[in-house]
Amino acid sequence: MLSCARAFLLLSFLVSPAVAFPALSLTVQGPSAVHDIQNLRFKTAIQNTGNEELRLLNTPQSVLGRGLETDVFDVVHAGTGARPIFRGVKVKYSPARAARINAFTIIRPGETAELAHDLSARYNFTSSGQGVYTFTPFTIFTHVDQAGNLISIRPTPSLSTSASLSVPISINVSISGKLTHVSRDFATNSTSPLALPPRKRASFNECSSSQQSAIASAIAPAQEYAESAFAYASGINSGTKRYTHWFGEYSDENRNMIRSHFQRIMSNNQIASNTYDCTCDKDDVYAYVKPDQPGTMYICQMFFASPLTGTDSQAGTLVHESSHFAINGGTFDYAYGQDDCTELAQSNPSNAVMNADSHEYFAENAPFEL
Repeated sequence: MLSCARAFLLLSFLVSPAVAFPALSLTVQGPSAVHDIQNLRFKTAIQNTGNEELRLLNTPQSVLGRGLETDVFDVVHAGTGARPIFRGVKVKYSPARAARINAFTIIRPGETAELAHDLSARYNFTSSGQGVYTFTPFTIFTHVDQAGNLISIRPTPSLSTSASLSVPISINVSISGKLTHVSRDFATNSTSPLALPPRKRASFNECSSSQQSAIASAIAPAQEYAESAFAYASGINSGTKRYTHWFGEYSDENRNMIRSHFQRIMSNNQIASNTYDCTCDKDDVYAYVKPDQPGTMYICQMFFASPLTGTDSQAGTLVHESSHFAINGGTFDYAYGQDDCTELAQSNPSNAVMNADSHEYFAENAPFEL
């Protein structure tokens, strides 16, 4: 992910051995060819090549993101540049909150953490077609130092063996045969941005009475956030402080895009009529959705530890996750947290207007009250 307040660590092989420094290498292993998508499985290995214990956040967009089928690889057809359709989940996450509950993986100097990745249900290659694809894992990790600071680290070649210097992080795989995974969950999915049939009230799956109460209390302020954000975006025709802080340089096209996103979130009384599923037991995640399954939102443990309104709130989480649904615009998670979203707005407005946390912070408008 991007980093603003966090220091970005530029490592050198000339650093003195007496100086403590965090460093790591990343390798990817997998088949050179896959016939039928259910066989698409990789292994990654993170080696601590520095002389300091690594405490790496289990960020959903990194290979350390466990337990959820998140989008941890950039996948591109080597011949056409086409990309498969992502069929996994999109997540609300806060690096700062995760660090406070020690939701990280510890790797001591010289040790290696190995992880398995089953990608069979995460991508649909039907539209992008058979052929050779390049899989590249996202390569910015977040280390929590002993003082609690968040430090971004990119993989470097291993210092321990010369052989690892030639190992690429990307891997090429020829894919043929069956190009999509069909399961009970995905069998009835629709990828067309059609409106949901109107429903009158929220329903719950495996939520305790206290969880139901918390979610129900967040629905009205979430709707107010979406309505207020839509009204604000509809009323501007230039780059106000609030707009540029979260979305960068103003353009009518970008303003119309975010306006459309909030308008869709408001449609059909959507937030108030979702099915809220409480089966997620992850304590470092707020919530997640399957973008092509509108109407169902999975609520995780961090949600219930959050304030009702304000920054990274329960109400804001419902807006964040609603923006991920394909029928609402299908936002991504290019950046998490206010600092990274602020930097994203300045460095890449095109990504900022498609970033879910940017939508949430624009809607919450706190603590800055821009």
